[in-house]
Amino acid sequence: MKSLSDNSDDAPRKIIAKCSNELLSNELVAQTTNLQIAEPKTLDEIVLPEQLLKTFNGDEFLLYDSGKDDEERFFIFGTEKNLKLIENGHIYVDGTFEIAPDLFYQIYSVHVLIDSKCYPVLYIPLPKKTQKLYERFLSVIESKIDCHPISINCDFERAMINASQKIFPKIKVHGCFYHFNQSLWRKIQANNLEEAYNNLDSTSLTDYRKLIKLPVVLSYIPPEDVHDIFETYKKKLDSNDPIQVKIGSFYEYFENTYLGRLTEHKTGRGARSKVVIIREMAMFDVDIWSINAR
Repeated sequence: MKSLSDNSDDAPRKIIAKCSNELLSNELVAQTTNLQIAEPKTLDEIVLPEQLLKTFNGDEFLLYDSGKDDEERFFIFGTEKNLKLIENGHIYVDGTFEIAPDLFYQIYSVHVLIDSKCYPVLYIPLPKKTQKLYERFLSVIESKIDCHPISINCDFERAMINASQKIFPKIKVHGCFYHFNQSLWRKIQANNLEEAYNNLDSTSLTDYRKLIKLPVVLSYIPPEDVHDIFETYKKKLDSNDPIQVKIGSFYEYFENTYLGRLTEHKTGRGARSKVVIIREMAMFDVDIWSINAR
């Protein structure tokens, strides 16, 4: 106030009024700050602000809230129009962890293809990563649509695959091709095959790069031919070649995870007994990771 009186030509009452208004404004800011809602410490304390429940167009944005009494409370955000886009379509789901708010483990999003572009249509904050919780939110979506989606593309996560097949029995489940390649590349590195894979100038009679790329190549051929082709190449590996021994270890991982190991089983008794070769169940069968018929 003293500074204003020394450097202003305004009447004293204007200076006093101006200072009073500034003091009142500062006081209101302080009061507003003190009235801010505290961060919830448990799921039941979450209160969604009204302005976040609608889109800019005025459409309802909160499709579902499992309720304050739910120990695994979750929300489904999206619009009724977005739900319609899921019907009879090919959907893509993905869990993101870095952006999940406090109290939630991940944000699951559902995407659809429109004119060859992928758009997110639903957002589901989830407090856990379990098949049971996946089944619950998929059941809610299933109850709100008239027709089931044709296929779902997801990570190689057994819990989501099982949940999708349970809630949508006729749906085709496809594993994300990017994550399929990433899992193979990690095993290539783990078996110290990175240098052999990247050696494009090899003059060796054996092309290590082609042998290492076999699992990816198998994803492009008809699923019914995959097992026979894999066994053909696997049998050709030279146990005296250190690099091919490492490739054999890589093949073992691929077989256990994506094909199913061949095992011998003895049937019958005495002279009638015989040994049969049976392929065990893979963690992810060929139909999930093959892109041949997509």
